[in-house]
Amino acid sequence: MATPQKLVNHFEKEMEIPGFNIKHLIITKTMDHDDIEKILKYLEANDELIEASRALEC
Repeated sequence: MATPQKLVNHFEKEMEIPGFNIKHLIITKTMDHDDIEKILKYLEANDELIEASRALEC
C-alpha cells in the first residue's frame, strides 16, 4: 500500500529511473514525454516491457 506522498518520497529519494512496473501497471514520476520514454526504454532493456504491457481489449 502506498499513499501519494509515499510515492513522491520514493521518487525523490530512492529512484534512479523515473518510474517502475508492477505487473501491467507502470507508475511514472511525471507524465513528461522524457520520463515516459526513459521508463519504457529501461523496461525494454531489462526485458520487462512485455510483462508490463497488456493488450487492449476491443
